[in-house]
Amino acid sequence: MATALLRPGSFVGVRPWQRLARFARLGALLVGLLALGTARADEPTAPPLDYHLENARIELRFDVDQRKVIGQVTHTLSLVRDGLRQLDFDSVELSIASVSVNGKAAHFSTDAHKLHVNLEYPGRSGEQYVVTIRYEGKPKKGLFFILPNKSNPTQQTEVWTQGEAEDTRYYLPIYDYPK
Repeated sequence: MATALLRPGSFVGVRPWQRLARFARLGALLVGLLALGTARADEPTAPPLDYHLENARIELRFDVDQRKVIGQVTHTLSLVRDGLRQLDFDSVELSIASVSVNGKAAHFSTDAHKLHVNLEYPGRSGEQYVVTIRYEGKPKKGLFFILPNKSNPTQQTEVWTQGEAEDTRYYLPIYDYPK
Protein backbone atom coordinates (compact mmCIF):
# COMPACT_ATOMS: atom_id res chain seq x y z
CA MET A 1 0.00 0.00 0.00
CA ALA A 2 2.82 2.46 0.80
CA THR A 3 4.32 2.10 -2.69
CA ALA A 4 0.99 3.04 -4.28
CA LEU A 5 1.12 6.35 -2.41
CA LEU A 6 4.48 7.13 -4.02
CA ARG A 7 3.58 6.37 -7.67
CA PRO A 8 2.76 9.32 -9.93
CA GLY A 9 -0.95 9.49 -10.65
CA SER A 10 -1.85 7.20 -7.77
CA PHE A 11 -4.64 9.58 -6.72
CA VAL A 12 -6.30 9.80 -10.15
CA GLY A 13 -9.89 8.68 -9.82
CA VAL A 14 -9.61 8.34 -6.03
CA ARG A 15 -12.31 9.89 -3.89
CA PRO A 16 -11.22 12.57 -1.36
CA TRP A 17 -11.97 10.39 1.67
CA GLN A 18 -9.81 7.61 0.17
CA ARG A 19 -6.96 10.11 -0.30
CA LEU A 20 -7.29 11.14 3.33
CA ALA A 21 -7.25 7.51 4.48
CA ARG A 22 -4.07 6.85 2.46
CA PHE A 23 -2.37 9.90 3.95
CA ALA A 24 -3.42 8.81 7.45
CA ARG A 25 -1.91 5.34 6.89
CA LEU A 26 1.30 6.89 5.56
CA GLY A 27 1.41 9.25 8.56
CA ALA A 28 0.94 6.35 10.98
CA LEU A 29 3.74 4.45 9.24
CA LEU A 30 6.10 7.43 9.51
CA VAL A 31 5.27 7.99 13.19
CA GLY A 32 5.94 4.28 13.87
CA LEU A 33 9.31 4.43 12.10
CA LEU A 34 10.29 7.56 14.02
CA ALA A 35 9.31 5.90 17.31
CA LEU A 36 11.51 2.90 16.47
CA GLY A 37 14.49 5.21 15.94
CA THR A 38 14.11 6.86 19.34
CA ALA A 39 13.27 3.72 21.32
CA ARG A 40 16.68 2.07 20.82
CA ALA A 41 18.49 3.38 23.90
CA ASP A 42 17.42 3.06 27.53
CA GLU A 43 17.50 6.83 27.90
CA PRO A 44 16.53 9.32 25.17
CA THR A 45 19.64 11.49 25.54
CA ALA A 46 23.02 10.99 27.10
CA PRO A 47 23.73 13.03 30.23
CA PRO A 48 26.30 15.82 29.91
CA LEU A 49 29.89 14.64 30.15
CA ASP A 50 32.00 15.72 33.13
CA TYR A 51 35.10 14.08 31.72
CA HIS A 52 36.63 12.82 28.50
CA LEU A 53 37.42 9.10 28.70
CA GLU A 54 40.78 8.74 26.97
CA ASN A 55 41.44 5.06 27.66
CA ALA A 56 39.95 2.10 29.51
CA ARG A 57 42.12 -0.90 30.33
CA ILE A 58 39.72 -3.76 31.06
CA GLU A 59 40.79 -6.97 32.80
CA LEU A 60 38.11 -9.63 33.26
CA ARG A 61 38.02 -13.11 34.79
CA PHE A 62 35.01 -15.36 34.97
CA ASP A 63 33.65 -17.87 37.44
CA VAL A 64 31.49 -19.71 34.92
CA ASP A 65 29.92 -22.05 37.48
CA GLN A 66 28.57 -19.05 39.41
CA ARG A 67 28.02 -16.98 36.23
CA LYS A 68 30.15 -14.24 37.77
CA VAL A 69 32.52 -11.61 36.37
CA ILE A 70 35.53 -10.52 38.42
CA GLY A 71 37.10 -7.43 36.98
CA GLN A 72 39.41 -4.49 37.17
CA VAL A 73 39.12 -1.48 34.91
CA THR A 74 41.57 1.40 34.78
CA HIS A 75 40.14 4.58 33.26
CA THR A 76 42.41 7.37 32.08
CA LEU A 77 40.32 10.51 31.77
CA SER A 78 40.51 14.30 31.75
CA LEU A 79 37.95 16.71 33.18
CA VAL A 80 35.95 18.94 30.85
CA ARG A 81 34.89 21.49 33.49
CA ASP A 82 36.21 23.14 36.63
CA GLY A 83 35.10 22.40 40.18
CA LEU A 84 34.24 18.74 39.73
CA ARG A 85 34.30 16.91 43.08
CA GLN A 86 33.05 13.50 41.98
CA LEU A 87 33.38 11.17 38.99
CA ASP A 88 30.36 9.07 38.08
CA PHE A 89 30.42 5.77 36.22
CA ASP A 90 27.41 3.75 35.06
CA SER A 91 27.27 0.57 37.16
CA VAL A 92 24.32 -1.72 37.84
CA GLU A 93 24.40 -4.44 40.53
CA LEU A 94 28.20 -4.64 40.63
CA SER A 95 29.91 -5.11 43.97
CA ILE A 96 32.76 -2.58 44.11
CA ALA A 97 35.72 -3.88 46.12
CA SER A 98 38.00 -0.85 45.84
CA VAL A 99 38.65 2.36 43.91
CA SER A 100 41.87 4.31 43.57
CA VAL A 101 42.46 7.70 41.97
CA ASN A 102 45.99 8.39 40.75
CA GLY A 103 47.23 5.44 42.81
CA LYS A 104 45.64 6.50 46.12
CA ALA A 105 42.62 4.80 47.71
CA ALA A 106 39.50 6.85 47.06
CA HIS A 107 36.17 7.14 48.86
CA PHE A 108 33.25 5.96 46.77
CA SER A 109 29.55 5.16 46.99
CA THR A 110 27.03 3.38 44.82
CA ASP A 111 23.35 3.63 44.07
CA ALA A 112 21.09 1.56 41.83
CA HIS A 113 22.65 2.92 38.62
CA LYS A 114 25.96 4.62 39.41
CA LEU A 115 29.34 4.36 41.05
CA HIS A 116 30.31 7.75 42.54
CA VAL A 117 34.03 8.32 43.11
CA ASN A 118 35.02 11.27 45.29
CA LEU A 119 37.96 13.42 44.27
CA GLU A 120 40.39 14.60 46.93
CA TYR A 121 39.96 18.23 45.85
CA PRO A 122 37.86 20.07 43.22
CA GLY A 123 39.30 19.32 39.80
CA ARG A 124 40.11 21.69 36.98
CA SER A 125 39.25 21.40 33.32
CA GLY A 126 41.94 19.45 31.47
CA GLU A 127 43.24 17.80 34.64
CA GLN A 128 44.00 14.11 34.06
CA TYR A 129 43.08 11.26 36.40
CA VAL A 130 43.74 7.52 36.44
CA VAL A 131 40.87 5.69 38.17
CA THR A 132 41.20 1.98 38.95
CA ILE A 133 38.10 0.05 40.00
CA ARG A 134 38.08 -3.55 41.30
CA TYR A 135 34.69 -5.25 41.32
CA GLU A 136 32.63 -8.38 40.75
CA GLY A 137 29.06 -9.20 39.86
CA LYS A 138 26.52 -11.55 38.33
CA PRO A 139 25.29 -9.60 35.30
CA LYS A 140 21.64 -9.86 34.32
CA LYS A 141 22.30 -8.14 30.98
CA GLY A 142 25.23 -7.45 28.69
CA LEU A 143 27.34 -10.52 29.61
CA PHE A 144 26.10 -14.03 28.90
CA PHE A 145 27.20 -17.50 29.97
CA ILE A 146 26.31 -20.56 27.91
CA LEU A 147 27.06 -23.78 29.76
CA PRO A 148 26.44 -27.49 29.24
CA ASN A 149 23.07 -28.54 30.67
CA LYS A 150 20.82 -31.60 30.91
CA SER A 151 19.34 -31.10 27.46
CA ASN A 152 22.73 -30.36 25.86
CA PRO A 153 25.54 -31.92 27.94
CA THR A 154 28.11 -31.50 25.13
CA GLN A 155 27.51 -27.75 24.83
CA GLN A 156 30.80 -25.89 24.82
CA THR A 157 31.19 -23.31 27.58
CA GLU A 158 30.89 -19.78 26.21
CA VAL A 159 31.06 -16.32 27.70
CA TRP A 160 30.10 -13.43 25.43
CA THR A 161 29.06 -9.79 25.63
CA GLN A 162 26.42 -7.64 24.00
CA GLY A 163 26.72 -4.20 25.59
CA GLU A 164 25.00 -2.15 22.90
CA ALA A 165 23.30 0.21 23.45
CA GLU A 166 23.50 0.56 27.23
CA ASP A 167 24.11 -2.86 28.78
CA THR A 168 27.88 -2.67 29.36
CA ARG A 169 27.15 -1.13 32.79
CA TYR A 170 25.94 -4.57 33.97
CA TYR A 171 29.45 -6.07 33.74
CA LEU A 172 31.79 -3.05 33.68
CA PRO A 173 31.68 0.30 35.52
CA ILE A 174 32.08 2.81 32.67
CA TYR A 175 30.44 5.77 30.93
CA ASP A 176 27.85 3.71 29.06
CA TYR A 177 26.02 5.85 26.53
CA PRO A 178 26.29 5.69 22.73
CA LYS A 179 27.83 8.76 21.09
